[in-house]
Amino acid sequence: MIEMIKIFTYGIFIGSFEVVPGISGGTLALLLNIYELLISAIINIKTDFKKNFKFLATIVSGMGIGIYVFSHIILLLNEHYPIETNCTLAGLIVGLIPTIFKKSIGEKFSFKNFLAFILTLIFMIIINFISIINSLDTNISNGTILTSLNLMQFFKFIFVGSLSAFCLMLPGCSGTMIMLVFGIYFSVINAIHSFNFLILMPVGVGILLGLVFGAKTIDYCFTNFAKATYFGILGLIVGSAFTPFYSSINLLVKLRQQLNNEFLVHFTLSILFLLIGTIFSYYFSKKTNDLNFKRS
Repeated sequence: MIEMIKIFTYGIFIGSFEVVPGISGGTLALLLNIYELLISAIINIKTDFKKNFKFLATIVSGMGIGIYVFSHIILLLNEHYPIETNCTLAGLIVGLIPTIFKKSIGEKFSFKNFLAFILTLIFMIIINFISIINSLDTNISNGTILTSLNLMQFFKFIFVGSLSAFCLMLPGCSGTMIMLVFGIYFSVINAIHSFNFLILMPVGVGILLGLVFGAKTIDYCFTNFAKATYFGILGLIVGSAFTPFYSSINLLVKLRQQLNNEFLVHFTLSILFLLIGTIFSYYFSKKTNDLNFKRS
């Protein structure tokens, strides 16, 4: 019982951190020394179903509570302080870059591994470009909250949910960062807050698919292509920083055009929170710099 309470509490911490784009739940799991147990439980769910299911159900329950409680805070901040919130998120993402780069390059640079960075960065550039174009017509920009979905958006939420679950398990990579990049982050946070199952259902289906198929993929990639995998993660992280930066700058430009006297205040606070987010994320991720993925 004490062990289950401990795992449940860890789940609350991981869920709370996973709500914040740029702060990896997988990284926190490493710090709490349950990362390998988590991956192993998912991979070997059929081998010892009762034990692994009990572990996963306990930690997922804790994560659910952490996500629900902290989502209220994020939603409130985005509603009243959207510029400062986006700048903080941008800082959290940027702060991860040095640590992931160090893990990627190792002792010897390999251009073959570096290609993974180029490919994922190009992927992120394309995604960001498409997101900006779509936001002009379909009203699905980063800060816009959707409460209903058409068919294309439904499948998009499944896809992003599965990709987010995959990234959730990657040390140093945030699942909600992917949601932020694809422009569904605040819609999902609002859906959690309001129990909107029209939004939560496709995301939930995607997350289950991502967890089932992602754990074995991660185990294989880190075991056989560790450096290339980290370079790929680095490309995702570098590319993902564009989204909150764009949202912040766009909002500041609008304030400036309106000759709003609050522009200088918001601009100063934005720089401050950008620095705070960057420093916090850097030192948090740096603590896991010597921790490596091991196959269970």
